[in-house]
Amino acid sequence: MNRVRLWLAVAAKQTGQEATNLCKGNPMYGIRRIRCLMALVGVAFWLCINASGVQAAAIHYVWTNSPSPGAPYATWATAAHDIQSAVDAAVSGDTVLATNGVYATGGSSVPMNLCSNRVTVTNAVVLRSVNGPDVTTIVALTDWVMFQTNALMRGVFLTNGAALVGFTVTGGYGYWVPINRGGGILGGGSGSETVSNCVISNNG
Repeated sequence: MNRVRLWLAVAAKQTGQEATNLCKGNPMYGIRRIRCLMALVGVAFWLCINASGVQAAAIHYVWTNSPSPGAPYATWATAAHDIQSAVDAAVSGDTVLATNGVYATGGSSVPMNLCSNRVTVTNAVVLRSVNGPDVTTIVALTDWVMFQTNALMRGVFLTNGAALVGFTVTGGYGYWVPINRGGGILGGGSGSETVSNCVISNNG
């Protein structure tokens, strides 16, 4: 990493010297010099960003009928068939984008919680639908038999700045114990979770 930074520093110095020489050879030296300096600022910023390893936020796609699902689910053709797989591939700042469909597979759990979750988001990821709650549904339990067999499952668990936007959440059931309540959606207690444009119905 140190060698890379040294190389970048040398490249920036050489680029700056060449640009300065070019400016001095121009009759409109003052104007050209200002323009060159502005260009150098842009080059320096680009070099700093790349040297520090900063990456742009990614979008991870979810579509129940994608032809070739595969991590990191970076296109519609390779989109995840279930939401949790795409969430697991995301890091803070990313977006998980789900298109129309009923999402009733996949899931995860969190420590100290008796309920599993159809979707668990534990970092600052935005989980968003393409066309809203009328056509995009997260289903925890699909029938009464599953509930009777004590296979309880919550719809969505959010914490640490996670956001849920544009879904219907249904069929979730929790326990009576406070930490396991919230059959539809449960926040992890960080106070930074967001739920927007969602329909939460038929949960227990």
